[in-house]
Amino acid sequence: TLFTGRKNGRKAKTLFSVALCDRYVFKANKEQVITSSYFLGLIGDELRILLNKLSSINELISRIDTSSLNVVSQEECVRAIRRGLSSNEIEL
Repeated sequence: TLFTGRKNGRKAKTLFSVALCDRYVFKANKEQVITSSYFLGLIGDELRILLNKLSSINELISRIDTSSLNVVSQEECVRAIRRGLSSNEIEL
């Protein structure tokens, strides 16, 4: 199963009741792949707000638990944070 696209991530935001928090835990079946664009659609706005309260991208990444995701999805999540949130790609 592939979860991709910022638009699809935004649609899923309400389904998963995403809210502003200090920490996030991502869970998925091991065969599911979640792309960076989906992560950004799902939680990019919340992560941008959280990042503004923290000192660095690395501190933000330390508050994201991806341990239940497969390696590909873990890498995609970190990529989304490093590329999407360190640039002006996401605007509130």
